[in-house]
Amino acid sequence: MKNIRSSIIAMLCIVLLNACEKNDTPGVASLNIFNGITGTGTLVTNFHGTEPLVWFRTAHKLYYGDPGDIAAYNSVRNRFYSYSGHQRIAFFEFPDTLAHSKPVTEVQVDLPVSSINTLFLTGTTEAPDTLFLRDVLPYHPITDSTAGIRVVNLVKGLTVSVNLQGESGGSEVESLGYKAVSAFKDHEVKKDAKIYEFEIRDKTNGNLITTQTIDTRDRDIGYGISNLYRFRNFTIILFGDKDDTGAGAPRSVVMSNN
Repeated sequence: MKNIRSSIIAMLCIVLLNACEKNDTPGVASLNIFNGITGTGTLVTNFHGTEPLVWFRTAHKLYYGDPGDIAAYNSVRNRFYSYSGHQRIAFFEFPDTLAHSKPVTEVQVDLPVSSINTLFLTGTTEAPDTLFLRDVLPYHPITDSTAGIRVVNLVKGLTVSVNLQGESGGSEVESLGYKAVSAFKDHEVKKDAKIYEFEIRDKTNGNLITTQTIDTRDRDIGYGISNLYRFRNFTIILFGDKDDTGAGAPRSVVMSNN
């Protein structure tokens, strides 16, 4: 009887130890990645640095200028949830299956568990650059009906101002240099929601570079009426080459942060 009791106690100890070990799992972080490297089409991500990818053609791809799906809270195109800690990430041109190929760029980032992060790829294929942010996203109380909107400038050699259409220059952001990021600013998203027109201008002469439309009205998303902006946070990304007048000319897109 004593032996049976001892065996049961030993088994319980093993179960408790295993439970403790499971509670000590490292967890994951959130990482948004935006491909704004002028001259690229599609980049393949490799979270093993420059080691050859086993399944290159099915690896995660980042398309130039693609901010992900605003309608999805967990955009599968540019948001990663499977990693944490120190990460070495390489970005290769697609298609390119050679084991000896060099990446377009490579970064090392630290992703604390439960943190929210954004990595912007910018520059050109000849001179790539990056901007890494650890985001602290504003909370929007249910009584406020607002959305947080900020602006990031990824156009080298260009300082910009941002205003809402019909308002004075710099009413939203007075001055934003290369790789600078404005603070999140609340904008109303009430029942009779607005269409916001953000005008991004060259700070030196006031010339209009691009206009970013954000339509905060409710819409049918296929399985009901919903609002894609209320209580959430977004980044207007200005990217491109200031001297390009073609596919690489400066333009803007909107990325969701949560």
